[in-house]
Amino acid sequence: MASKAAASIAIIGGGVGGASTSYYLRRLLGEDVDLDVYERSPFVGGRTRSVQVDGKFVELGASIIYTGNRTAKLLAEEAGLTQVPPGGAANGRLGLYDGRGIVFVEASNQWLFVWDLLWRYGLQVLWTPRIVSRVLDRWNKIYDELDAGRSFRHPLDMLDTVGLGDLTKVSFESYMLQEFGTEDSKYLREMLHAVNKVNYNSSNDLNALSGCVSLCPMVTGSLFTIEEGIQQIAVRTFQSVKAAVHVNAEVTEVRSR
Repeated sequence: MASKAAASIAIIGGGVGGASTSYYLRRLLGEDVDLDVYERSPFVGGRTRSVQVDGKFVELGASIIYTGNRTAKLLAEEAGLTQVPPGGAANGRLGLYDGRGIVFVEASNQWLFVWDLLWRYGLQVLWTPRIVSRVLDRWNKIYDELDAGRSFRHPLDMLDTVGLGDLTKVSFESYMLQEFGTEDSKYLREMLHAVNKVNYNSSNDLNALSGCVSLCPMVTGSLFTIEEGIQQIAVRTFQSVKAAVHVNAEVTEVRSR
């Protein structure tokens, strides 16, 4: 039977971005539109991929979510998913390996740990949260723009509006060295590089915005994961908004009619 919807909207990409788009479109337009999602891979989820091993979900893609990510947190709540603390060695200690040997080991005492950080890396340990906080303040303005009903033709238009566009044009390393006012930084080479390696499997050559976003938990908020698997954020969102999902459907061209 043909749909009685007044319009049909195509969403290209079945990741969390596509899921959030479908969620907000349904909330804005109600049942008056058909939503069709086209995903070139065999499954939705984008950079999230959850597989079950021995009764527990293992994340092959994104494995943690920052509580300041309002959209991801909202979609998880709307989908009825269970937010839990990230797994791992909760009682373990941080250690940094630079390819040749262990360069830093977290002390068992918190105050001694802070002292060791300052002794090895200096005041950059204290400067970094302030730098990231300034970026985060601008990032949070995006939500104000969205709450006001603004839309953007391109992500860079949105980032330029809140003063973050330039951070996509320089490397994280260059940006932090400029902020530190130095030509070299052991803290950047060791500790911050380790953070980006864990979060993005990347060096400090990634863009400055991505690098700063990966450091947000050191400023505010906390991290969580999804007991049912992070991929379920996309899966359940598409189900809840009654979107027609087409997998193995690569879009090569978009024509206006």
